[in-house]
Amino acid sequence: MHAGLTPEAFDSGAAVERLLAMGPKTVILTQGEAGLLLRTAGEETVRMPARRVGVVSTHGADDVLVGTLAAELSNGAGLLRAADVAQAARGPLGFDCARVAGPVDRG
Repeated sequence: MHAGLTPEAFDSGAAVERLLAMGPKTVILTQGEAGLLLRTAGEETVRMPARRVGVVSTHGADDVLVGTLAAELSNGAGLLRAADVAQAARGPLGFDCARVAGPVDRG
């Protein structure tokens, strides 16, 4: 969070509204373990829960979400389907890589 805001103090619904007022047709707001919000102008907000995984690091999770979303949309998926697939792809990045792949030699 920026400016010392806690997740509880951040009004995600208001943030989505402010972003839509800037002109995009759709806003996707990621919320870490709370999942994401998807809102297209003139439609209801869709909340997609995060997949529960053992998190070690979330580095790159949103990169995977955006890349998967773009790939799904370019392959003809609808926005809700693409966002759902992207949200699912984002989750496994939280797995404990050290347990899956073994220790990393940083030397």
